[in-house]
Order: sequence, then C-alpha cells, then structure tokens
Amino acid sequence: MPRFDVFHHPEDRHHYRAGEHIFQQGDDGEYLYDIVQGEVTLERDNRTLTTLTQGDIFGEVTLINNTRHSVSAIAKVDCEIAQISKKRFLFMVDQTPNFAIRVMQVLAERLAQETAKHD
Repeated sequence: MPRFDVFHHPEDRHHYRAGEHIFQQGDDGEYLYDIVQGEVTLERDNRTLTTLTQGDIFGEVTLINNTRHSVSAIAKVDCEIAQISKKRFLFMVDQTPNFAIRVMQVLAERLAQETAKHD
C-alpha cells in the first residue's frame, strides 16, 4: 500500500495505549488517521477484519462519503497516530493531485483484497 508521510507534524500526533479505542463503530468521521508508529486493529461487531501498521491510513471513507464509521479502530500496541481533520484532508485532495491518487490507490487495493476474499 502507498505510505503517507506528509502528516507527521507534532501537532497532528496523538498517542494511544494498547487496547484503547481510536474511534468506535458508529462514531462520526472527523479525521483521516495515519499510523506513525504501532499497529491498529479494525473490527466490526467485535470481529477483527484487519490489522494496519506503520504508514497505513484509515478513516478516509467516512470523510469521502460523509458517513459514520462502519468499523472500530483499536490500538493493538501502543501507537502514535497522526490525525488529519476533514477540512485539511479535503484541501489536500483538492490541491495535491498526487495525494488524491494515493488515497484512491489505497481504496482500490482494499477493494481488490475484499474481492479476492470472495473469489
């Protein structure tokens, strides 16, 4: 997956302890999240869907679709996560074509992985 490293400003970074929820299924989507360090588990209805690692992003679907989170994100280990506001995310998509393409690549890769599971 493409790695994102443009959001590593100190003011964007937040720390989560192992087992701590970053957000819960059904919460409003307010941020794009980029894993600076650590691992995050995505769960739906208390079932693990995937584990993301350093450089992976998540939360982008809610910003694009204006929906609530369909999964919960839980720190698997102590994590440092960059949180990017919806306003900043939309600005980056609008003003930085390479960023928008990288987000689309993440979405396309996730769709391909899900499709492969059902083949």
